[in-house]
Amino acid sequence: MERRLPLITAALLLLIFLPPQLSAQTAEADSTLRIELWVPFDEFPGLAVAPAADEDEWMPAVRAMHQLAPYIFTGMIYGWDFSYTPSDKTRQVAEYFEAVPRGTIELQDPRLTFHDSIRTDIRITTEAEYERTPYMMQNRKHWQSLTTIKITGKGSASVAGGTEAMQSMIEDAIKNGVRAWAQTYTKNKPKEISGSIVLADESPKIGIRNGQYVAELDFFLYVVTINQYYLY
Repeated sequence: MERRLPLITAALLLLIFLPPQLSAQTAEADSTLRIELWVPFDEFPGLAVAPAADEDEWMPAVRAMHQLAPYIFTGMIYGWDFSYTPSDKTRQVAEYFEAVPRGTIELQDPRLTFHDSIRTDIRITTEAEYERTPYMMQNRKHWQSLTTIKITGKGSASVAGGTEAMQSMIEDAIKNGVRAWAQTYTKNKPKEISGSIVLADESPKIGIRNGQYVAELDFFLYVVTINQYYLY
């Protein structure tokens, strides 16, 4: 039976996106990670969530941003383990990809804080911070000391995808980055590539185009195994 990584169960990412120039500071000397999140008011039906009786009308958008922040920080601090099987029509093999977070940051984590949100006529903006432990900072240095490969991947997902759209887009960017790297590494299509990957310390670029969330993300890639087919 073919081995698959455990299913991802995190419920995340209400229709929300990062600006094209997301502020993300990951300098090794600074223990605090910072990201700026923003969400438009009227463009997407997924944001038309009724506030509670004692809430302002924009609070559902703020809650959505608060749900997103731990996932982004998780990718920056822990990254993902992944398994990728390229499609192969000759062998009748379907493409398969799965990414499982290597760690978890909860919304209730005391190291995670949010600044007051700023409201304009078109969007709500907030800044999230995460105070890394010495272990987390050392782990980042460990990643950069390994024989890692820096890759860029582009991903997309329909804005109609609801709460899973952003997660799907990020996973799509990981898959496409791994696939593009593999095409330059080996001329033969591999049976499976597995490894670990983490968001690099540069500003992610995420936006919306033609009804699609689109992302161009940088990653550090650490390849564990590349399994080739024995027969052609």
